[in-house]
Amino acid sequence: MPLLAVMAVPMVLERFGVVPMSKLEFVGNQRPPGSDWPWLGVVATQAILGLGLLLWFWREYTRSVPWRISWWTIPLGLIGLAVWVGICELGLEKPLFQWLPGNSAESLARTSINPGESFPDSSTYVLFLLARFSVLVIVIPIAEELLLRGFLLRTMQRDEWWSMPMRELNWASIGISAVYGALTHPNEIFAAIVWFAAVTWWVRWTNRFWDGVMIHAVTNAALGVYVLSYQQWHLW
Repeated sequence: MPLLAVMAVPMVLERFGVVPMSKLEFVGNQRPPGSDWPWLGVVATQAILGLGLLLWFWREYTRSVPWRISWWTIPLGLIGLAVWVGICELGLEKPLFQWLPGNSAESLARTSINPGESFPDSSTYVLFLLARFSVLVIVIPIAEELLLRGFLLRTMQRDEWWSMPMRELNWASIGISAVYGALTHPNEIFAAIVWFAAVTWWVRWTNRFWDGVMIHAVTNAALGVYVLSYQQWHLW
């Protein structure tokens, strides 16, 4: 529920005319003045809604998947960043995008917002970063891992999925994770395939669901720092 709710925020705001979707998906510098302000509202809403739902259902989550984390998750998360960025820098997706009709490639592009330029006021800049990193480091890692490895992969194997330990995930779950990563990260297809498959393998091997969450959080946090440090806004 938290992940689906966070994903629905832009669509709901667009439906009620609060945020025109056309202002959320610009490529390069083709962004009209003031068009980034709606994005601040989207990210702030995602942070508040996502964190609220995670806190509301927290007891249910920890009951379904016991709280255990290995110290290996920190270096593995940093390795995940290196793998993600390294594969993205190869630009392997560009030949695939050439086969897409019309402006389909542009429609897949990220918002590529530079918060320093979009929000010159220091208080607004800090607010955006707090909201963005809350979603990036807390909401998405927990919510996406709960949906994919906590629910989807297990329910595909067993009716009583909530009682199924991670070590019983079959090998097909690794392939399913790779497909999920490719579908949900079209701009980084090959990086997503490798990263999502590797995390599922680790969770299966260690039988620790929360290892996947922590690896996800560390990779996302490091990616956010990398984006800000090297201004790689296309990864934002």
